[in-house]
Amino acid sequence: MRLFLKLIFIFFLVIGLGSCKGKKKISLSGDDPVEVADFIDFFQPLNPPVQFSDSSLAKKEKDSLLISYKIFTQFVPDSLLRKVYAKGVKPKIYAMGKTVVPKAEQYLFVKTMSAD
Repeated sequence: MRLFLKLIFIFFLVIGLGSCKGKKKISLSGDDPVEVADFIDFFQPLNPPVQFSDSSLAKKEKDSLLISYKIFTQFVPDSLLRKVYAKGVKPKIYAMGKTVVPKAEQYLFVKTMSAD
């Protein structure tokens, strides 16, 4: 009987550990290079029509949504940010979400805030 219970325990342990191999959520707040697919998957889907109120843009975002300047400029030219921020300023960039047009394009929404 004890052997049977041990085998059942080992069976469920193996099943439990095997099911933990899901895709790990990537963090974009570091400096490690990121693939384009991982960058796009980081953004949470939004349902159209998309509207952002001024209060949602003014609120402080979670650090889990933070995208490092280095990773952001890996995909978006920094000249785009220089039109809003002075040269040399590295704003905080937060992922707001994405909308997907089936079999067409994807729109990624970000919020930038000055670091000070």
